[in-house]
Amino acid sequence: MAALTATGLPSAGLPSGFVLSAGGVDVRRSALFLHGRTATALPFGSGGSSWLCVAAPLRRAPRLDSGGSAGACDGSLALDFNALLAANPAALGAPLVAGLSCRAQAWLRDPQASPNRRLSVGLSFVLCQPGATGPRARDRGLRVPPADRG
Repeated sequence: MAALTATGLPSAGLPSGFVLSAGGVDVRRSALFLHGRTATALPFGSGGSSWLCVAAPLRRAPRLDSGGSAGACDGSLALDFNALLAANPAALGAPLVAGLSCRAQAWLRDPQASPNRRLSVGLSFVLCQPGATGPRARDRGLRVPPADRG
């Protein structure tokens, strides 16, 4: 299962600076990030071990390629979530305000595996006020779920 991490400060108004990253991803695979406002814990796919952690209505970020070296599991994904929100203000519904809870998860495709799709662990975070800095803002901004189930 791919790990999902985040760096920076999730913000309702900053144009960049909050990056979602998935590492240990199969190389040269199509993937995208799912995001929404509500959490869930539903089995995903038939016969797989993935859990969907983002409840409907969910949104999909643009498709990414995992890159990496042939024969290794060193693919990775990265998305600046603040930049995504700045370019798509209605991505989480309007209005975007500080204190809004968000969920994100990577959706990975592998046409050679069965099932041919899987999900990373889920990540929860709260949008902070633009200009918020320091440990208090960071502590309020990012919440990693206690288990792999979002």
